[in-house]
Amino acid sequence: KRIIDELLRLNVKINYITDGDIAGVLSVIGQKPLNDIYYSTGGAPEGVLAAVAMRCLGGDFQGRMSWRNDEEIERARDMGFSEADLTRIWSCEEIASGDVLFCATGVTGGPMLPGVDFFGGGATSHSLVLRSRTGTIRRIETIHDFTRRPLE
Repeated sequence: KRIIDELLRLNVKINYITDGDIAGVLSVIGQKPLNDIYYSTGGAPEGVLAAVAMRCLGGDFQGRMSWRNDEEIERARDMGFSEADLTRIWSCEEIASGDVLFCATGVTGGPMLPGVDFFGGGATSHSLVLRSRTGTIRRIETIHDFTRRPLE
């Protein structure tokens, strides 16, 4: 809240995103980014996915844990987090090291990927596959023919 209040005081345009943490992260990168910066409080799995995507696309990411209660802190300690780890800022490379891959398929649709489009006897889906080592970006359109699927 403190950061948002300060940004509003500075007349910074804020694009509030209620769902789609990863799409929000990807909105700040590429040839025509939709946003200049992305700031969020999300879950740890989403943070890892965001760091992986940014590594693949040559972006930057910084993250820290945002504890909701003392029970979560105790659980982290039990998992081996040091006292310094509980409050430190983690770099993109620390969260997603090595050669990492990111892939996503649009389900409901949004700014990152169209959703699944159903048609008589099938559907079309769109996926995004990224690789950090090569910087490869693959956009895949798949046509699913439901009439040719074996019955289960």
